[in-house]
Amino acid sequence: MNATYVAAATGTDLYVLDVEAYVNTYTNYIWTAAVVAVLDVGLKGLLTEASACICASYVINADMGGIGREEAQTRMDFLDRRAMKALELLNEKKNTLFIGGA
Repeated sequence: MNATYVAAATGTDLYVLDVEAYVNTYTNYIWTAAVVAVLDVGLKGLLTEASACICASYVINADMGGIGREEAQTRMDFLDRRAMKALELLNEKKNTLFIGGA
């Protein structure tokens, strides 16, 4: 990521960059737009699910206004479980894609 982009990015844009890096690092696979373009609907859904849950957790952590700390923690726990399951499934499928040459 370059300095120009970082300067222009604000709010959730920075969360999205962090999430993308996290997903790529966790799965040890670069899920670029070119790769995502050829994925089936199920894999795209898993990638979206993992990314959205992690990003939502970041947003809740940044602003717990109106929901209270206990409710925020409950929501983040739920999102974390969903994200981790999706990441585990992506990891399994990534290995299958690599072995299958797809």
